[in-house]
Amino acid sequence: MQADNRALQQKVVRAAENEPLRAHDNGPPSSSVGAAVDPLGAPFPVADDRDVAEHGRRLTSSPTYVAVDAQQIHELPSGHTCSNTGFSESNPYLVRLDSSGPSLSAAPTVASSDVSFASVDAKDYTVSEIQRMAAPFKVIHASDCATAPTLEIPLNTNFAGTLSVGGKEVQAGPKVTVGYVASADQPNNDWAWTAPTPRAWVTFTELTKTVNLAAESSLLIWYSLSWLATGGHDWKMMESQLLIDGVVQPSASTVNGVTHNREVAGNNQGLWMGTLAAGSHTFTVQISAEAGGTYISRYATAGEERILSVLVL
Repeated sequence: MQADNRALQQKVVRAAENEPLRAHDNGPPSSSVGAAVDPLGAPFPVADDRDVAEHGRRLTSSPTYVAVDAQQIHELPSGHTCSNTGFSESNPYLVRLDSSGPSLSAAPTVASSDVSFASVDAKDYTVSEIQRMAAPFKVIHASDCATAPTLEIPLNTNFAGTLSVGGKEVQAGPKVTVGYVASADQPNNDWAWTAPTPRAWVTFTELTKTVNLAAESSLLIWYSLSWLATGGHDWKMMESQLLIDGVVQPSASTVNGVTHNREVAGNNQGLWMGTLAAGSHTFTVQISAEAGGTYISRYATAGEERILSVLVL
């Protein structure tokens, strides 16, 4: 009985192909038996018992993949001047181009890599081009077709959500965070520090920053600390180092100063570049100087600064 029903449906489709397309029809008549075809060759649905199986077919069991028809939504802004977008007596299509322009042919004689967003009249199939563009997707094959092709997306592309490549989130640009924190008890953000006895590394609390990475990321970390030594030991030098999660990074260590019994100005800077795993990471600057030395950092003074910058690339 199913075979009889299917044969009857084929006759109905053949009869419909010989009639003009009405306004409520799905699209141009078919060039093949059994299913109408849209301008890009995708079959229009034919109401028979194969619809569910063909338009939502399970391909594998673990994981489960389901084949579904693709859909494009074209957004036209308010107040646009794009012509032929009323679609009162026509249907919108993305159609191929040949040497003569937009074509409803499934295989143009002289095909183009561009396509046309167009309206197709539902009665006489007149094509009215709205906008010509590069095909949204282009599959590029190797010369011998021995390797898997690559997919190219020619149009400028905006991602409303996040984009991950190989499990790593792709960002539009560096995310910059600055770890400077002013202390309320330091007028003009000045800072004064007397080196401890015995000499030891001391964490600079203003230059400490914790960030949480959603995925493995490349980072660039830079710090800068300006200072003025006013008294104490003849060795007026300051050392600094950067720690990541408590581990010293030798490439970002520095020493600055001179050996003379007078005031000395200096600037310590450090730079680190590398990759860190997903999760929380803390970046800390530490300083050390000869015991008893007094060091001042006047943030409000021109040319002096205290900065810790963390750039997630």
